[in-house]
This record gives sequence, C-alpha cells and structure tokens, in this order.
Amino acid sequence: MPYNWTLSELKPEDWDFRGEKLRDEDLWDCFVYEYQREDTALRNAVEKSRKNHPDFARKFAAKVDRTLWEGLTQPIPPIAYDFHPEWPKVPFRRLRRQTKPPANAPNTFPPPAAFYGVIHRPISDLQKIFSDKEAPEKWAWTKISTLFSHTDLSDLALFEIPWHLPDDTLIKGFTEWLKDHRPKGDPRDSRPRVTPTPKPSGRGSRKTQLLASLKALGAYRLLLAYKGNRFNAQDHTDAIKGLGKNFENDAAWTRANTLAKQEIERVVKWGKNKIDRDKLAGKTLQAL
Repeated sequence: MPYNWTLSELKPEDWDFRGEKLRDEDLWDCFVYEYQREDTALRNAVEKSRKNHPDFARKFAAKVDRTLWEGLTQPIPPIAYDFHPEWPKVPFRRLRRQTKPPANAPNTFPPPAAFYGVIHRPISDLQKIFSDKEAPEKWAWTKISTLFSHTDLSDLALFEIPWHLPDDTLIKGFTEWLKDHRPKGDPRDSRPRVTPTPKPSGRGSRKTQLLASLKALGAYRLLLAYKGNRFNAQDHTDAIKGLGKNFENDAAWTRANTLAKQEIERVVKWGKNKIDRDKLAGKTLQAL
C-alpha cells in the first residue's frame, strides 16, 4: 500500500526535483531513495528491523566489503543495514552529500556499482566456489580483482549478481564498474583504450527520463496532500515553478499521476523481494 502524504508533513524537498536542485550523478540514487519512501510495507519492515538492530547506522551497507566466501558462510544481514540511516524520514535532497570523501575516511558507503547490486569479487573467490578444504586466508590473489587474458584484449572478472533486481539496476551497476576499470590509456597498460559512445541527449536520455519520473512523483505527492484536488495542488507555493508551466493544465497532472503510480508499482516489487529476504536474516546461505 502506497504511503499517504499529508499537507502538514510535505516539504519542498519532498516534491521539488528540478534538475538544478540535484547533481546529475545523484539522479538515480534520488529516484530509488524517493520512490522507496512510497512503499509502506517496506517502511514498516525497515522500522521493525531497526528496533531489533540498533546498530543499523554504523552497519549501513558495510556488507559490500564482504568476500563471496563470507557472504556464503556469514549470517545474512538484516534489512536495517540496507537503507540510509535517515531513510525514510529525511528527503534525499536534505541528506548531507560528500563531493569527495577524505583519503583516510572509512569505507562507510558502498561503491557505486555495489549500490546497484553488481558486486565485483576478488578472483580468489572463484577458487573458493570449487573447494572448501582450505581456510579462505590461504588462497592466493586475494587482492586481485581481474586477470589479464593472454591477448591483452580482455580481462577475466568475477561478479556477484542478485537476480531479484531489475535489469536496469544491474545495467547501471555494471556501467559504474566500467567507469572504474576500463583501460584509461596508461602508457604502461597494453590493453586498448576505447572512446566511450556519446550519451543520448534530449527526451531519450536517461537523465531526462529520471527527471520526468521524479517530477511525476512530486506531482503525485502534491495531489495526495490535497486529496486529489488538482487546482489546490497547482496553487501550492512554487508548484508551477517546480513542476513546469505545462502543469497549468489537467493533462499534465493526469500523465504525471499515472507515471508515478507505474514507477511505485515497480519499486514496490523490489521492496517485496527485500522484505522476503529479510526473513532469512541471521541465517547463512550454506545452511539454506
């Protein structure tokens, strides 16, 4: 059941997602964070899990540093560790953003690829899959993430891919991994450097699509707060400025409401998978 927004709790950051209010690299994070706030069942599950695991703020996303072997042999972490400590009360736009963490800062947040579900594992984990006769610390290459092929035209890499996530999330994760690992043309690196394909612009670009979905969410929340009255929602402070001049007519509100509901339905399915997985928290994959 979607969350029911009220006018008294609705802040500008809850509905105003104009492009100038967000960094391009934050759009996908904002989309996921904000749309998951619409999932009442997920809110309740995370709140319940946090009561049982009061260390959730410290443990947030720490599991991405585990090796595949640890993932198989250590207890599955609770859903409380999967969400930013200030979710869902604080809007994404109000979160404190770091442009670049200090060099000596602990790895509190997951790398971009891991955030989207694609976790790059050390090559040593591949060996562990086929044998459990030796302790993990005895395996070689524990720090090697890829192996060069004999032609220097490709690498071998091991990934952990959670199939409960939708394709676009996994694609985003692998895209982030490519940014970090594609050869950059270093003189000492014999692997070929390929110039990236230009990103699409205009209506078909990912940025445009994400902004459209976020704008639709803003309109959806305003309509909920005003109990479906489009005219009152339109008269809300800075509503037209934040949503656009086209929201002066009914059609824009109808389209936005429909799009937001479609996106919410999609995100609620992700949430159900997370809730179902949380039922296994404390158990190991080996024991299942």
